[in-house]
Amino acid sequence: MNCRRRLVIFVFGLLAFLAAGQTVDACVCAAGDDTALGKFESARFVVVNKIVSIHKEPRAQIVSDGGEIRHKQIMTIVSIKMVVEKVYKGNLKVGDEMVFGQGKSDCMVEFEEDEVGAEFLFYLELTEKKPKLWYADSCDQSKPLPNSPTKYIEDAAADLLYLEKMNMVGGKTRISGTIRSYQWSIAKGSADIQKVVRTKVQIIGNGQTFEAVTNGDGVYEIYDLPPGTYTVRPEVPKGWKIDEQSPFGGFGSGRREDDQRSQVPLQARRQAYFDFFFQVDNSVRGRVTDPSGGPLQSVCVELLPTQTKVSEEFKRAACTDKDGRFEIDEVPFASYVIIVNKDNKISSRQPFRQFYYPRVAEREKAQVITIKEGDPGPVIDISVPAVNEVVTIDGTVLSSDGVPVVSANVNFTATTSADETIDGSAFARTDDNGKFSIRILKGFSGELFANVRLEPIAFKNCPTLLQDAGKTRVEWKTNAIGVHAHSSMDNLELRLPVSSCKQTKIVSRMRVD
Repeated sequence: MNCRRRLVIFVFGLLAFLAAGQTVDACVCAAGDDTALGKFESARFVVVNKIVSIHKEPRAQIVSDGGEIRHKQIMTIVSIKMVVEKVYKGNLKVGDEMVFGQGKSDCMVEFEEDEVGAEFLFYLELTEKKPKLWYADSCDQSKPLPNSPTKYIEDAAADLLYLEKMNMVGGKTRISGTIRSYQWSIAKGSADIQKVVRTKVQIIGNGQTFEAVTNGDGVYEIYDLPPGTYTVRPEVPKGWKIDEQSPFGGFGSGRREDDQRSQVPLQARRQAYFDFFFQVDNSVRGRVTDPSGGPLQSVCVELLPTQTKVSEEFKRAACTDKDGRFEIDEVPFASYVIIVNKDNKISSRQPFRQFYYPRVAEREKAQVITIKEGDPGPVIDISVPAVNEVVTIDGTVLSSDGVPVVSANVNFTATTSADETIDGSAFARTDDNGKFSIRILKGFSGELFANVRLEPIAFKNCPTLLQDAGKTRVEWKTNAIGVHAHSSMDNLELRLPVSSCKQTKIVSRMRVD
């Protein structure tokens, strides 16, 4: 695992922590030669270790209990005992015990209780000859990929392949890397990463094409190539594609992280690498229409796995565009039924009850769709069995002096319905001419109005126009019109209490989700 990938994986984990409201300090790995050779040269000790035990002590921790802040004694891991299983560099021996402290800085590894028995490859850059207490830098080869199905040491397979024979290949050039694939696990709701074995890899450079094949660990390597710049191209299985955009991505040595070309420079007597990830390349796509064949926009379609264990985090869904079309991509290989309007709430956007494809109310009667590896996925036309009638109201949002307002949010707030499964509210957005068209369930009454968020900079030549009670105000609302949605209406006008700046078109910064 290289430092660049570690940084990307850290960012991916950071997003999850932030979503949970946690505070995380960043660890940025230093630039340098992060090939196996480069890390070996810069390290003082290169060893394979196994965790044999942990040591805990009570530590005071500040907790909040019913709004009251107090200290609580919690048993915390303070050190980990490991045994050396293999020595590649340094004055250690097989069987030596090494005691590791928990991370004392952002870049230090913290070990977990359930990792007893796990093995690691370490590149340790300590200045001491043999410290009493060791620390592992997280930028070294010491932790696995996220959600990896293997146990730690296997994730260092590309490095171990070199370290085991470095005495025989010393001084030779080497291009290597790992190839893995992933699809989203239905049971876990996270990425299920697998090794890609027996796959051909072309290495192209200096007017020649060389070939390598991934081994049982998904690792490819080739030695003794002449110096130069090489393009690495793996053979991509049918139904898969090279992933270059997600946090897993493909990364190599001597390459900018925003450069998506799989090229590596190779110097004399040095190494280079490029790691690839494949992602599923399929989709379930189609069109949703009303009973008369007209397209339905903003209708949400979701795939429900038929297997027993399904994570709450797993979701594959999409909503239709203005032509009624939808596409759900990266679909894991499994069997599904399709549900339409899963929330089972009638609204102007989805004016019908929940149903399953093709047109049944009970899940047991739904058609099962099976997605297999290599299958691009089906194209499915879904016809809604019945829809509630909807009326359309057209109009314009203007400033007080008659100038169109662009991107204004137009809202219909319905009188409360006795039926909680019906949502009578609706919204739309004005176009570049201030025009809007909003669909409302027939029979509902309520108020129609628009609101905007204005940028003061757009009124820099007319700053007083946004003054309200002596302060600059950015959010404004039009007059409200009472609406009884019994039939369609047009030419309605909603006006802001704000004038335009010298007849310049007003643009709102609010957007409709």
